[in-house]
Amino acid sequence: MKVYSLLGGYDYEGENLLGVFGSKEDLMKFIEQERVKEGRRPETLGYDTLGYVESELGQPIDFYGEVEYL
Repeated sequence: MKVYSLLGGYDYEGENLLGVFGSKEDLMKFIEQERVKEGRRPETLGYDTLGYVESELGQPIDFYGEVEYL
């Protein structure tokens, strides 16, 4: 089963796992909901970078090589 892990990163500090979703559509809905909340930077939800990794459930993800940045 494919899952989509949403990552938010700060320059020089690394990545944070923000959530794991069952479909890319669910991931994008979450991002859009978060973007409309007050006080958030709309493009990156307050992070310097925002991206996701597609992987098989239970498999480790590569934070540096497989990220699709948004």
